[in-house]
Amino acid sequence: CFVAPNMLGGGAERVISILVNDLYNKNYNVDLLLGTVEGSYLKDIISNVNIIDLNTRKMIFALPKIIKYLKNEKPDFVFTSHMYVGTLVSFAIKLSLIKTKLIIRQPTMLFPEKKKYKNLDLLKIKLFLYMSKFSEKVIVTSDQMYREFKKYSKVSSTKMQIIYNPIDINKILDKSKEKVTHEFFENKSSNIIIAVGRLIEVKDFKTLIRAVRLVNDKIPVKLIV
Repeated sequence: CFVAPNMLGGGAERVISILVNDLYNKNYNVDLLLGTVEGSYLKDIISNVNIIDLNTRKMIFALPKIIKYLKNEKPDFVFTSHMYVGTLVSFAIKLSLIKTKLIIRQPTMLFPEKKKYKNLDLLKIKLFLYMSKFSEKVIVTSDQMYREFKKYSKVSSTKMQIIYNPIDINKILDKSKEKVTHEFFENKSSNIIIAVGRLIEVKDFKTLIRAVRLVNDKIPVKLIV
């Protein structure tokens, strides 16, 4: 089964939607436990996938329901892709006294340079790192993230694995056939840089914008974010 707060438009939710559909198409029984059943990626989930509404916006309040689900269903594995959900599910498995395997996907750096943490945030990270050692597998998405996670956690190397973000090739092929109407693409010889990501500080689009300005001093280039 998969556990997530919701299916709103983030990278973690997109990955879960891809994996849920792929496993279902391979004839696995798949449950998707959501804090709230909402989000743009819900429409991508195959309709026959069993979605369980935990009915809470604060996942900590879903702990009793997750424990009950684990005891009743005894899934072979649980997959999470959010730090705090990974911590919560790890506790739930311990309290359930079952042998379900936990797979934690940590898709971001623990300590990105641009982000400042409060003491409570640091405590949550330390708790996550401690609980992650009880998982079956910890998945990170780059070499740098692997080195960072290994440095700060007590997870053995045999439990850690680098797996790059999955993509839905068929969906990309379908979208590639759509007509692009933006004025930047009217001139076929234009140099265009496309950046994709949420407009939050850790994505550091400010540095990209400054870099594009410097490039523009020598080569005309346009930026689409």
